[in-house]
Amino acid sequence: MKYKSATNLRWSSPESIDMIVDFEDIGPVPFTALPDDCEEHGRELYARAVAGEFGPITDAEEQS
Repeated sequence: MKYKSATNLRWSSPESIDMIVDFEDIGPVPFTALPDDCEEHGRELYARAVAGEFGPITDAEEQS
């Protein structure tokens, strides 16, 4: 699935990141990226987020 951007990154657990992903076909939606996601775009979003390509990832406690 192709996407344009990912924003509002937040660690939801030590191995998952919640974010808003703007998918080309459906627009912006909440998404949880995992390093072992069954879909390639989920693994890619996780790796790019950890690499800092979408900006900082906040801790769950930092957002209220």
